[in-house]
Amino acid sequence: AAANGAGITIEGASASLLYSHSGTKFVLNKPLDVTGSLSADGLDIHASAAGRVTVANFENDTNAAGTEVALSFTNNTPLCSVNLVAYRSGANAGSDFYIESANAAGTLTKKIEIVENGDISFYENNGGTPQSGMHWDYADGHLGIGDDAPQDFLEVRSTSLGGITISNANHNQAALSFARSSTATARVFITEPNAAHTSAMHFQTSDASGSSPNLITAMSIDDSQHVGIGTDDPAQLLDIAGTA
Repeated sequence: AAANGAGITIEGASASLLYSHSGTKFVLNKPLDVTGSLSADGLDIHASAAGRVTVANFENDTNAAGTEVALSFTNNTPLCSVNLVAYRSGANAGSDFYIESANAAGTLTKKIEIVENGDISFYENNGGTPQSGMHWDYADGHLGIGDDAPQDFLEVRSTSLGGITISNANHNQAALSFARSSTATARVFITEPNAAHTSAMHFQTSDASGSSPNLITAMSIDDSQHVGIGTDDPAQLLDIAGTA
């Protein structure tokens, strides 16, 4: 101990533990190895070096399928807790990683999982199967919503009537565009022509009249279910404008 009570230093052959009276903290110059559990109210871990610095390492020494190591966060009660878990699928296998949190009953359920091949799954609120959430297939670059084996860049699956909703901020216009490069060469869009909840649908294609795409409305269906070909304002059930 220093004569003025500034601190206490405990030293070994190559390690030291310093209690700093002025900073009110313990300072170690070597890693801290804890077997069992460690409780701390206000734990500050920091380092200063160029590049990556591992300031904390949590390890399970067992090399077997099903082994896990977790970092747990609990806010006053187990009903409010989150775990970050590294999971080994087999001996000498890479590591999967998932996040689980507690529901209102205090039951921990998996919410996000990243497996060693790069796939990512988002689970529904009750910790159900990936089919009920969202799945990113890393190898193929496919995203599945409600599907854990998407067959295309985006696949949406539902057990009932459902799909994709496209809308603007006022929920009265929307468009789906198809582009050759950065500019749309075809488009399907809807408008709200009259009272709230009415809709009209328009189908556009592009001709080669200019140096960039020139979208032309080829067909429209208005809120009276009139179909117009060559006109976006059909006056009859089927209104065809133009010449043969």
